[in-house]
Amino acid sequence: MTYERESSDEVIGKAIAAVLILIFTWPVIILSLLWKAYVLTVMWGWFAVEAYALPRIGLAVAVGIVVVVNMLNYNDDESAEEDTELFDRVSSALMRMFIPPLVALGLGWIAHGCM
Repeated sequence: MTYERESSDEVIGKAIAAVLILIFTWPVIILSLLWKAYVLTVMWGWFAVEAYALPRIGLAVAVGIVVVVNMLNYNDDESAEEDTELFDRVSSALMRMFIPPLVALGLGWIAHGCM
């Protein structure tokens, strides 16, 4: 049984790719969190404030709620995507982060218009 050693260029290339992924991942996660929190504040104002006379919530409270909900609903399904290309995994993750809140906001806007 023989093992092939990776060249130093391959190792450096993988290290640079890993660092770039870390650098670009955190801002995207933060933007996603803020986007979801914004959608929550808007929908909270449309429905909870009007229907139950609850106070409005700010962005900081909404971020906390989004973090708790994400923690309780965490689903590690990346094992199913191991064989896919990096671009496909990144685009799929971005779609899962930004499209569902947009759809929820659109449906909420329609429902709010019917109130």
